[in-house]
Amino acid sequence: MTKPAFIPSWWRAAVAYAIVILFYCLLSSSRQETNPGDRLLPSLPQIGAEAVESATQGSRGGGLWSDTWPSLRRYFLGLGAAALLSAGLVLAGAWSAGVTGFFRPLLLVLAKVPPVLFLPMMLLWAGVNDWSKWLFLLLAITPPLYLSLMSALGEQRIRLATLNQSLTLPRWQQAVFVEAPLLWPEFLTALQAQIGPAWLFLLTAETAGAAQGLGYRIFVVQRYLAMDTIIVYATWITLLSITCHWLLSVLRRAIPWTPA
Repeated sequence: MTKPAFIPSWWRAAVAYAIVILFYCLLSSSRQETNPGDRLLPSLPQIGAEAVESATQGSRGGGLWSDTWPSLRRYFLGLGAAALLSAGLVLAGAWSAGVTGFFRPLLLVLAKVPPVLFLPMMLLWAGVNDWSKWLFLLLAITPPLYLSLMSALGEQRIRLATLNQSLTLPRWQQAVFVEAPLLWPEFLTALQAQIGPAWLFLLTAETAGAAQGLGYRIFVVQRYLAMDTIIVYATWITLLSITCHWLLSVLRRAIPWTPA
Protein backbone atom coordinates (compact mmCIF):
# COMPACT_ATOMS: atom_id res chain seq x y z
CA MET A 1 0.00 0.00 0.00
CA THR A 2 1.48 3.30 -1.05
CA LYS A 3 1.62 6.15 1.41
CA PRO A 4 -0.34 9.28 0.53
CA ALA A 5 1.80 12.04 -0.91
CA PHE A 6 1.66 14.97 1.46
CA ILE A 7 2.36 18.49 0.29
CA PRO A 8 5.59 19.83 1.83
CA SER A 9 5.12 22.57 4.41
CA TRP A 10 6.93 25.17 2.31
CA TRP A 11 4.55 24.45 -0.58
CA ARG A 12 1.57 25.08 1.69
CA ALA A 13 3.14 28.37 2.81
CA ALA A 14 3.76 29.35 -0.82
CA VAL A 15 0.14 28.60 -1.71
CA ALA A 16 -1.07 30.74 1.20
CA TYR A 17 1.05 33.69 0.08
CA ALA A 18 -0.05 33.19 -3.53
CA ILE A 19 -3.71 33.35 -2.45
CA VAL A 20 -3.11 36.59 -0.56
CA ILE A 21 -1.27 38.16 -3.52
CA LEU A 22 -3.97 36.99 -5.96
CA PHE A 23 -6.70 38.45 -3.74
CA TYR A 24 -4.83 41.76 -3.60
CA CYS A 25 -4.37 41.78 -7.38
CA LEU A 26 -8.09 41.24 -7.92
CA LEU A 27 -8.98 44.10 -5.56
CA SER A 28 -6.38 46.37 -7.14
CA SER A 29 -7.53 45.55 -10.66
CA SER A 30 -11.14 46.26 -9.73
CA ARG A 31 -10.27 49.67 -8.27
CA GLN A 32 -7.97 50.54 -11.19
CA GLU A 33 -10.76 49.81 -13.68
CA THR A 34 -13.13 52.06 -11.77
CA ASN A 35 -10.55 54.78 -11.16
CA PRO A 36 -7.28 54.55 -13.15
CA GLY A 37 -5.71 57.13 -10.83
CA ASP A 38 -6.49 55.22 -7.65
CA ARG A 39 -3.58 55.31 -5.19
CA LEU A 40 -4.94 53.23 -2.33
CA LEU A 41 -4.46 49.85 -4.02
CA PRO A 42 -1.61 50.24 -6.52
CA SER A 43 -0.95 47.45 -8.96
CA LEU A 44 2.05 45.14 -8.68
CA PRO A 45 3.90 46.89 -11.56
CA GLN A 46 3.42 50.22 -9.79
CA ILE A 47 4.76 48.76 -6.54
CA GLY A 48 7.72 47.26 -8.41
CA ALA A 49 8.52 50.57 -10.10
CA GLU A 50 8.37 52.35 -6.74
CA ALA A 51 10.66 49.74 -5.19
CA VAL A 52 13.25 50.27 -7.91
CA GLU A 53 13.01 54.05 -7.61
CA SER A 54 13.30 53.99 -3.81
CA ALA A 55 16.29 51.66 -3.91
CA THR A 56 18.17 53.49 -6.67
CA GLN A 57 17.45 57.20 -6.64
CA GLY A 58 14.95 57.74 -3.83
CA SER A 59 11.49 59.19 -3.98
CA ARG A 60 9.46 61.81 -2.15
CA GLY A 61 12.40 63.31 -0.33
CA GLY A 62 14.14 60.12 0.77
CA GLY A 63 15.63 56.82 -0.33
CA LEU A 64 15.30 53.30 0.97
CA TRP A 65 18.96 52.95 1.93
CA SER A 66 19.31 56.40 3.47
CA ASP A 67 16.27 55.61 5.64
CA THR A 68 17.37 52.07 6.48
CA TRP A 69 20.76 52.81 8.07
CA PRO A 70 19.50 55.23 10.76
CA SER A 71 16.68 52.83 11.65
CA LEU A 72 19.02 49.84 11.87
CA ARG A 73 21.43 51.80 14.07
CA ARG A 74 18.66 52.80 16.46
CA TYR A 75 17.18 49.31 16.39
CA PHE A 76 20.33 47.36 17.20
CA LEU A 77 21.57 49.82 19.79
CA GLY A 78 18.23 49.92 21.59
CA LEU A 79 17.57 46.18 21.39
CA GLY A 80 21.19 45.39 22.26
CA ALA A 81 21.11 47.64 25.32
CA ALA A 82 17.86 46.02 26.49
CA ALA A 83 19.32 42.53 25.95
CA LEU A 84 22.52 43.35 27.88
CA LEU A 85 20.62 44.97 30.74
CA SER A 86 18.14 42.08 31.00
CA ALA A 87 20.86 39.42 30.89
CA GLY A 88 22.96 41.34 33.42
CA LEU A 89 20.08 41.68 35.87
CA VAL A 90 19.17 38.00 35.52
CA LEU A 91 22.77 36.86 36.11
CA ALA A 92 23.10 39.22 39.06
CA GLY A 93 19.84 37.86 40.43
CA ALA A 94 21.09 34.29 39.98
CA TRP A 95 24.11 35.25 42.07
CA SER A 96 22.26 37.22 44.75
CA ALA A 97 18.57 36.88 45.61
CA GLY A 98 18.59 40.48 46.86
CA VAL A 99 19.05 41.78 43.30
CA THR A 100 15.99 39.87 42.13
CA GLY A 101 13.98 41.06 45.12
CA PHE A 102 14.84 44.66 44.26
CA PHE A 103 14.41 44.73 40.47
CA ARG A 104 11.73 42.11 39.76
CA PRO A 105 8.78 43.99 41.38
CA LEU A 106 9.76 47.17 39.51
CA LEU A 107 10.06 45.47 36.11
CA LEU A 108 6.90 43.46 36.77
CA VAL A 109 4.98 46.73 37.11
CA LEU A 110 6.71 48.31 34.09
CA ALA A 111 5.75 45.27 31.99
CA LYS A 112 2.08 46.05 32.64
CA VAL A 113 2.40 49.65 31.41
CA PRO A 114 1.78 50.20 27.66
CA PRO A 115 5.24 51.20 26.35
CA VAL A 116 3.79 53.96 24.14
CA LEU A 117 3.10 55.94 27.33
CA PHE A 118 6.86 56.31 27.81
CA LEU A 119 7.41 57.92 24.41
CA PRO A 120 6.25 61.49 25.24
CA MET A 121 8.38 61.41 28.38
CA MET A 122 11.45 60.28 26.45
CA LEU A 123 10.94 63.00 23.84
CA LEU A 124 10.67 65.66 26.55
CA TRP A 125 13.54 64.39 28.68
CA ALA A 126 16.02 63.29 25.98
CA GLY A 127 14.90 65.50 23.09
CA VAL A 128 14.03 64.70 19.50
CA ASN A 129 17.19 62.70 18.81
CA ASP A 130 18.43 59.13 18.79
CA TRP A 131 18.79 59.06 22.58
CA SER A 132 15.02 59.23 23.00
CA LYS A 133 14.56 56.26 20.63
CA TRP A 134 17.20 54.18 22.43
CA LEU A 135 15.74 54.91 25.85
CA PHE A 136 12.25 54.16 24.59
CA LEU A 137 13.35 50.77 23.22
CA LEU A 138 15.21 50.09 26.46
CA LEU A 139 12.13 50.75 28.58
CA ALA A 140 9.81 48.88 26.22
CA ILE A 141 11.89 45.71 25.70
CA THR A 142 13.73 45.22 29.01
CA PRO A 143 10.74 44.30 31.26
CA PRO A 144 9.25 41.47 29.14
CA LEU A 145 12.70 40.16 28.21
CA TYR A 146 13.83 40.14 31.84
CA LEU A 147 10.67 38.40 33.06
CA SER A 148 10.95 35.77 30.32
CA LEU A 149 14.55 35.02 31.32
CA MET A 150 13.67 34.88 35.02
CA SER A 151 10.92 32.37 34.25
CA ALA A 152 13.40 30.24 32.27
CA LEU A 153 15.90 30.50 35.12
CA GLY A 154 13.29 29.29 37.62
CA GLU A 155 12.45 26.25 35.47
CA GLN A 156 16.15 25.55 35.01
CA ARG A 157 16.81 25.59 38.75
CA ILE A 158 14.07 23.02 39.31
CA ARG A 159 15.66 20.68 36.76
CA LEU A 160 19.18 21.21 38.14
CA ALA A 161 18.37 21.13 41.84
CA THR A 162 19.94 17.71 42.41
CA LEU A 163 23.00 18.56 40.31
CA ASN A 164 23.64 21.81 42.15
CA GLN A 165 23.39 20.06 45.51
CA SER A 166 25.83 17.35 44.46
CA LEU A 167 28.36 19.84 43.07
CA THR A 168 28.39 21.90 46.31
CA LEU A 169 29.64 24.95 44.41
CA PRO A 170 29.46 28.47 45.83
CA ARG A 171 26.40 30.42 44.67
CA TRP A 172 28.36 32.65 42.29
CA GLN A 173 30.02 29.66 40.62
CA GLN A 174 26.66 27.98 40.08
CA ALA A 175 25.38 31.17 38.46
CA VAL A 176 28.43 31.71 36.21
CA PHE A 177 29.46 28.15 35.27
CA VAL A 178 26.19 26.19 35.39
CA GLU A 179 23.12 28.42 35.03
CA ALA A 180 24.47 31.12 32.69
CA PRO A 181 25.65 28.77 29.88
CA LEU A 182 22.42 26.77 30.03
CA LEU A 183 20.43 30.01 29.85
CA TRP A 184 21.91 31.05 26.50
CA PRO A 185 19.42 29.17 24.28
CA GLU A 186 16.52 30.57 26.31
CA PHE A 187 18.03 34.03 26.04
CA LEU A 188 18.16 33.84 22.23
CA THR A 189 14.61 32.46 22.10
CA ALA A 190 13.34 35.31 24.30
CA LEU A 191 15.24 37.79 22.15
CA GLN A 192 13.59 36.37 19.03
CA ALA A 193 10.19 37.02 20.58
CA GLN A 194 11.08 40.71 20.96
CA ILE A 195 12.19 41.31 17.35
CA GLY A 196 8.71 42.23 16.13
CA PRO A 197 7.75 44.39 19.13
CA ALA A 198 11.09 46.20 18.91
CA TRP A 199 10.38 47.16 15.29
CA LEU A 200 6.90 48.32 16.27
CA PHE A 201 8.25 50.54 19.06
CA LEU A 202 11.02 51.94 16.84
CA LEU A 203 8.63 52.83 14.01
CA THR A 204 6.31 54.48 16.53
CA ALA A 205 9.19 56.53 17.94
CA GLU A 206 10.34 57.57 14.47
CA THR A 207 6.91 58.86 13.53
CA ALA A 208 6.87 61.04 16.67
CA GLY A 209 10.23 62.69 16.25
CA ALA A 210 12.84 61.98 13.56
CA ALA A 211 14.25 63.46 10.39
CA GLN A 212 15.24 60.12 8.87
CA GLY A 213 14.24 56.51 9.21
CA LEU A 214 11.82 53.94 7.89
CA GLY A 215 9.04 54.92 10.30
CA TYR A 216 9.55 58.60 9.56
CA ARG A 217 9.29 58.02 5.80
CA ILE A 218 6.08 56.01 6.15
CA PHE A 219 4.62 58.77 8.31
CA VAL A 220 5.52 61.41 5.70
CA VAL A 221 4.28 59.61 2.58
CA GLN A 222 0.96 58.59 4.09
CA ARG A 223 -0.06 62.24 3.90
CA TYR A 224 0.17 61.97 0.10
CA LEU A 225 -1.68 58.61 -0.03
CA ALA A 226 1.52 57.05 -1.40
CA MET A 227 0.45 53.49 -0.73
CA ASP A 228 3.03 52.11 -3.17
CA THR A 229 5.86 53.55 -1.06
CA ILE A 230 4.24 52.35 2.15
CA ILE A 231 3.94 48.80 0.79
CA VAL A 232 7.58 48.83 -0.34
CA TYR A 233 8.79 50.02 3.07
CA ALA A 234 6.51 47.61 4.95
CA THR A 235 7.82 44.70 2.86
CA TRP A 236 11.42 45.79 3.45
CA ILE A 237 10.87 46.03 7.23
CA THR A 238 9.32 42.55 7.18
CA LEU A 239 12.37 41.16 5.37
CA LEU A 240 14.70 42.80 7.89
CA SER A 241 12.70 41.33 10.77
CA ILE A 242 12.73 37.86 9.22
CA THR A 243 16.49 38.11 8.66
CA CYS A 244 17.10 39.04 12.30
CA HIS A 245 14.93 36.13 13.44
CA TRP A 246 16.78 33.72 11.15
CA LEU A 247 20.21 34.88 12.33
CA LEU A 248 19.23 34.31 15.96
CA SER A 249 17.90 30.86 15.03
CA VAL A 250 21.23 29.97 13.40
CA LEU A 251 23.12 31.23 16.45
CA ARG A 252 20.85 29.26 18.78
CA ARG A 253 21.31 26.02 16.81
CA ALA A 254 25.09 26.54 16.94
CA ILE A 255 25.03 26.13 20.73
CA PRO A 256 25.81 22.42 21.36
CA TRP A 257 23.51 22.05 24.38
CA THR A 258 20.46 23.65 22.75
CA PRO A 259 17.40 21.41 23.33
CA ALA A 260 16.14 19.72 20.17
